[in-house]
Amino acid sequence: MVTLTTRSPALRDDCLSCARPTRWVRKAVLYMRRGGDTVSIHAGDTLLAVAYFWPCREGCLEFCLSLRPEARTHMHALVRLAQLRLEEIAHTGKRVETHVRPGHRPGERMARLTGFIPDRRTPGCWVYLWRL
Repeated sequence: MVTLTTRSPALRDDCLSCARPTRWVRKAVLYMRRGGDTVSIHAGDTLLAVAYFWPCREGCLEFCLSLRPEARTHMHALVRLAQLRLEEIAHTGKRVETHVRPGHRPGERMARLTGFIPDRRTPGCWVYLWRL
């Protein structure tokens, strides 16, 4: 069994370690870190991912996830951790959305496993469906 640890807010270095090495993406993750909630996820000393909860509009959060290659072997544990956190947020009455490039099968699969369903009105937008 894998033991994951979390740190919130995520360190700047963690956000940059998970970001693609382009200037635009690195600026974007630091901007999201300043304006939203962040959580870094570790397996021992190894950084696996950083999750961002960005307030996109009143009563709505956008969930963004930045994964490192080391996260591949921990996907089941990461999905379960995301489910637990998203369920807590859903209890507050906030809507949680994520965006996945249409046709990106790994992203769509992970969104579905985590509990998101496609929003038929907006291509690429997925909405978290809290189940009783």
